[in-house]
Amino acid sequence: MRRDLRAFVTSVHRRYTLAAAAALPDFDRPVLLAWAAEDRLFPMSLGRRLAAVLPDATLIALPDSYTFVPEDQPDRLAELIVEFIGGRRADRFTAQPARPFPGNKGGADAGGPRAVR
Repeated sequence: MRRDLRAFVTSVHRRYTLAAAAALPDFDRPVLLAWAAEDRLFPMSLGRRLAAVLPDATLIALPDSYTFVPEDQPDRLAELIVEFIGGRRADRFTAQPARPFPGNKGGADAGGPRAVR
């Protein structure tokens, strides 16, 4: 699994990650960052940086977890997601127009987020 992750991460072209990073401050939806406290590949300092860029982010450190939080702490992660969604106002999750990912021209087949139906 680690070998596959490494292959994927090293194959992503920098232009895509830079375009996505530039768009983060404009993302106006709530974000839960359930971050592995002991992760050496993605340390907490990166989680704090990401939380600072996203306007409506909640950062939760999960102890005794590493890169694959869903594998290390599946029950705790599920609890956090339920609490996060339950603690948000319902109108924050109403349908929104779909927006294309940076670099895409848009449209229904652009691969961007879809409106909730």
